[in-house]
Amino acid sequence: MGRLNGDRNKAVITGIGVVSPAGIGSEALWTALMEGRSCIKEIRQFDASSYPCRHAAEVSDLIESGLTRLERRMLSRGGKFACSALLEALHDARIERLEPYSTDVIIGAGHVDMNPVEDEVLSGRDILNFNPEQNAAGLLQMTISMPASFLALKSGARGHVETTSSACASSINAISSAAARIESGMCEIAITGGVDTPITRMTLNAFLKAGQLPVEYADHTRVMRPFDRDHSKSFLGEGSAILILESAEHALARGAKIYCEVIPGRQISENTNVLFSPDEVGESWNMMLDQLLARYEKVTCVNAHGPSDRKIDNLEARILKNLLGARAGRVPITSVKGITGGGMAGAASIQVAAGALMLKNRTITPIANYEFPENEFKGMNFIREPVAIDGGHMLVNARGFGGILASLLLKV
Repeated sequence: MGRLNGDRNKAVITGIGVVSPAGIGSEALWTALMEGRSCIKEIRQFDASSYPCRHAAEVSDLIESGLTRLERRMLSRGGKFACSALLEALHDARIERLEPYSTDVIIGAGHVDMNPVEDEVLSGRDILNFNPEQNAAGLLQMTISMPASFLALKSGARGHVETTSSACASSINAISSAAARIESGMCEIAITGGVDTPITRMTLNAFLKAGQLPVEYADHTRVMRPFDRDHSKSFLGEGSAILILESAEHALARGAKIYCEVIPGRQISENTNVLFSPDEVGESWNMMLDQLLARYEKVTCVNAHGPSDRKIDNLEARILKNLLGARAGRVPITSVKGITGGGMAGAASIQVAAGALMLKNRTITPIANYEFPENEFKGMNFIREPVAIDGGHMLVNARGFGGILASLLLKV
């Protein structure tokens, strides 16, 4: 990363923290990625036995160390995820004390934690007449901006604090915004990433009614298979990844470890009248990638959105085939969602964290359960085993419900 000496305001990742269905910490995520191991399991947060879909990529071993007793009581499940990831990211970056007014916090977030409310309703209690302390906790837990606000309080950051919410594109938009603020000199450090906890009765029921979840399967660990000819639907997922971004000048001055550079991306909306189905022509997605890549060298690897949904997988594959042209058979393409599930607003934060780990380790990890391509995409380099790389530009894609498209680049 010595070339960064001449790029003072480039945004670089110096710390990574992860709470994912693979476990707590970036090492747990990396192990699952290298093994191509599905983290889909039976839902434990509530009794899902009566639902046609009873599995999800659930975080099963949340650790609350580092939280005060009050924080444990007041924070939502997602808030605890984000806090745990923050503490790991700060430790990884070897930052003991931030510079308050030059540190921003920008977090992508989606669902609030409805499980406590659902539990109370189902128990028959009057949810409008809790005691004041319970009401206060409920207000905080159901406010979408609270993870970002709490991370600012916990870290001592007093700069710009923002929450972005654009479905599965939320975290890429948050990370891109943070990188852009560093590049513009508006801050030196940014705490960024995303979090989501959509595994609730209400969300599960809504996704089932919308036809967005698998309902007939023999082995839940084999259902999600992005880009495979037998792909169909995606399970819900949850989790958080928090990244420490710094200006290259700041990172180099303190001798920080650098994973990679973040090149702020683009966002665009599809021309579609259906919230769940993609624009099968892909005009908007093609246009966005053309804009993003116009100033940069060729993409050398792809960390795809790849949700294991047939329509969306095939649209993305078609766009990548067009983008890569004659190199489509050589450029490695992966997707992490066969391992981590469809984590909604938090998904792309884990995806970017995974991408940074891949670039740092010079290895692209495999697509879980990928065996055979669709006929249209034979010859494309969707990978089944870990592949060594020399670095370069990694394209990271995300697509949110409603046709929200976002991409960014990671570079070493």
